[in-house]
Amino acid sequence: DRDIGRFHCTTDFYSEVEFWWLSNKDRPDARLFVVEVACWLPDCLIWAGRRLSGRISATCLEADDMAVAAGRRSIKLNGLEGQVHMLQRRITSSPEHVIWDCRHHYDLQHDDNIVTNVHISNDRRCWFRTVEDKIDPDPLATSIDAEVARLGFGRVDILKLAFSSVDLLRSAEKTLAITDRVLAANDGRDTEEQVRWLQQAGFDEIQIPMPDDPAGPSPYSSYVVGRRHV
Repeated sequence: DRDIGRFHCTTDFYSEVEFWWLSNKDRPDARLFVVEVACWLPDCLIWAGRRLSGRISATCLEADDMAVAAGRRSIKLNGLEGQVHMLQRRITSSPEHVIWDCRHHYDLQHDDNIVTNVHISNDRRCWFRTVEDKIDPDPLATSIDAEVARLGFGRVDILKLAFSSVDLLRSAEKTLAITDRVLAANDGRDTEEQVRWLQQAGFDEIQIPMPDDPAGPSPYSSYVVGRRHV
């Protein structure tokens, strides 16, 4: 679908991009700066790039190697190389104290700690495991703050965290200070902590999702949204 212009994204992201466009359409030099974490495939970023006719600098930080390869192919097919980037990164607030652990879905153990930064792919589930001993650093493990600094972004218009994890916000402490809009995926467990982090970062408006499903919010479509009013 994405190769022929059909993209799968979230309503909150569409709305924020449209708001930016209405605020900046008469400023031809303005660019939308976006960082997305765990996009799986960069549909939201490609859609935004096409909607804004390339007036975008966007990066997705994704852990899965196959998703990164497929995402780069889609970016190229949509003519957005140079505007949208796909980087393989494993995001954590403490890259020096964790190792990346994976198991096939059929091999999960009851004592596996999969609370922090769970990544689910087609055939396996991966997460960061905290270790006490000194370890060789994982070359793909990094924080959002470190990547935003490396990218040289002086501001971020939209920071989209595509799965529910307080640790992602913890890894973006400095980035939050230069961000106008935060979209943090929410599965119902992290709401209080997500709101606390956004309040501490000084966001003027915080929107909490109201789940349509009585069973609870979907972590893929429900977002806590933080907005600054400039």
